[in-house]
Amino acid sequence: MVIPVYCEEKGIELTLREVEKHLRMAASSWEIVVVDDGSSDGSWNRITSHAQQVPQLRALRLSRNFGKEAAVSAGLEAAQGQAVILMDGDMQHPPALLPTLIETWRTGEFDIVEAVKSSRGDESRLSALRAKLFYTILRTFSGHDLSGASDYKLLDQRVIAAYRTMQERNVFFRGMVSWMGFRTTRVPFHVEPRVAGDSGWSVFGLIRLAVVAVTSFSTAPCTSSRSSA
Repeated sequence: MVIPVYCEEKGIELTLREVEKHLRMAASSWEIVVVDDGSSDGSWNRITSHAQQVPQLRALRLSRNFGKEAAVSAGLEAAQGQAVILMDGDMQHPPALLPTLIETWRTGEFDIVEAVKSSRGDESRLSALRAKLFYTILRTFSGHDLSGASDYKLLDQRVIAAYRTMQERNVFFRGMVSWMGFRTTRVPFHVEPRVAGDSGWSVFGLIRLAVVAVTSFSTAPCTSSRSSA
């Protein structure tokens, strides 16, 4: 498991307990890598305190807030095992889905088991507007429609190995995993309420991520350059 965390002091321990419970049901051997993305609250203290009770938990702390994509990359670099599951630390990615992701992967038919949003839950109007803005920018300028996609997914070690070789500086994890072309299946899930606090995404943050996504996956600048030449 890789769980990026930013200012989740109030809910991270509950999330970890739920994750551990469902991992014990589904796997005989497991680890959790929690990456604190420079939280300004007490998240790091909560994580390290919990790690003292759970030997399978490893805690990493970035020197400052680099953003979720950087925290994801750090976690994937550190993770071991035959497969890695990435999930958020706010309980909106339901831990109860973990056994389904693992059992689907164990069939050997898929390298990626992706959890996709069948509904967006009871998110606020502002959050829904931010998400719509992000996907509209991405779809308009890159041609990739990732509506409903999430970072909640299981990746076979073959996918992780390929991801590490690319060494991208500006990472859009969700798009990059889709772009790599490995055998993929989807499992629907309902977005649960946040266990505590508010989303760390601002409108500016989502626009910045959209710019990274567009420049990573759009061929429009190259096409324009060739036409003018």
